[in-house]
Amino acid sequence: MAIGFEVQSRNAVKWFRGRLLIASAIITVAFLGLIVRLYDLQITRGDDFASRGQANFIKQFATPHDRGIIYDRLGQIMVDNRPSLNVEVTPYFLGKREKAEATLGELYETLRIEPEVREELSEEVFAKRGLNRFVAIRIKRDISLAEVEKIESQRSILKLDGVEIVEAKRRTYPSGSLAGHLLGYVNEIGRGSLEREKKRGNPERYKRGDTLGRSGIEHQYEKKLRGRDGYAQKVVDAKGRLQSADYMSSAGNVDDKAAEPGHNLILTIDAELQKAAEESFDGRAGSVVVMDVHTGEILAMVSKPGYDPNLISGAMALDEKARLDSNILKPWVNRPIQGQYAPGSTFKVVTAA
Repeated sequence: MAIGFEVQSRNAVKWFRGRLLIASAIITVAFLGLIVRLYDLQITRGDDFASRGQANFIKQFATPHDRGIIYDRLGQIMVDNRPSLNVEVTPYFLGKREKAEATLGELYETLRIEPEVREELSEEVFAKRGLNRFVAIRIKRDISLAEVEKIESQRSILKLDGVEIVEAKRRTYPSGSLAGHLLGYVNEIGRGSLEREKKRGNPERYKRGDTLGRSGIEHQYEKKLRGRDGYAQKVVDAKGRLQSADYMSSAGNVDDKAAEPGHNLILTIDAELQKAAEESFDGRAGSVVVMDVHTGEILAMVSKPGYDPNLISGAMALDEKARLDSNILKPWVNRPIQGQYAPGSTFKVVTAA
């Protein structure tokens, strides 16, 4: 009996030891898994999660720059900037897909965004991943006061999470169509232009929604006239709503960056002479160039018919674009430098003599 009891005891010890080894192995594997996961969270992806946590608390708001002002030879302003308001959304603060789609749909209706533009904007919003979800996307620029009131009324009842109305700058031409062909216009950079800039290293730091000169002086001196946006860091909650400035003390020291304005330009054009030359056409098509014969300076350059740069700068109105495209006289052509004219007969000088 003693021998049988001893054998049974040894079997029990072996059985317990085997269970103990299995349990130890499971615990070891579990701890290794925790260590690996901790390493991934703290070391491999630590900066990413730290940035996300801070982005929930501090958000950068762009501070728009002033594009360079254009003057005539006597200091009269021919091209200036004016304050405007844009609507932007931050994908992260829009919430989950279903809620985000509902918010965007309501915003599109308020701003009367066209269907094809809605689809493009929604694709861009939902394509954002990682930290890019904290980067704001412009929905519409230069909104009206009526649109501001509608959006703010909805935000006041805690709707439209992730939607912001931000300050911006818009190009303005105080004299309307005066010297329109000469000055040119600006509008939003397209995908093609943005891709070309990125291939060049994007030295001017263009991004979607930025404007650039498309013709005339605005295009010729784009690099000089363009400035650099700054940013202001502000405290927001998890839904992107601005918080009291008192919270900034708990966020530590945050440094804002001031916007850098573009360089101003002084032209040789005399605005009053330009106006007199344009008025002399009285509805007729044609062109004229007035030059100082002693210095070669251009004092006036007129091309008729013309257009008002205010109507096509920024997001071109569809009706204005249709009007320009349908005009057989091609009002966007600067006739003094783009027109083609048959050369005169040199023999006529001889016959005249």
